[in-house]
Amino acid sequence: MNKAFYVNWYNEELDKYYKEDKPDNEGLIHGVYFYDKSDEHIETRWFKTEKKRNNFCKTVKDFEIIKKFDSNEL
Repeated sequence: MNKAFYVNWYNEELDKYYKEDKPDNEGLIHGVYFYDKSDEHIETRWFKTEKKRNNFCKTVKDFEIIKKFDSNEL
């Protein structure tokens, strides 16, 4: 089954990776990583609030939503 993981910009330490260009991702810090059935990363979406992210995820079809990202689950 396809999977979607809730992620946070700071927990992923992307602020350190993108510190020169966009350390706070222009306020879009609540994200979702999408993986296909073969565990290949296919898309990432970022939102300003958890509420907007969570509401978006309610509309996503064909993905199991997993609240916490753990690369061991892939």
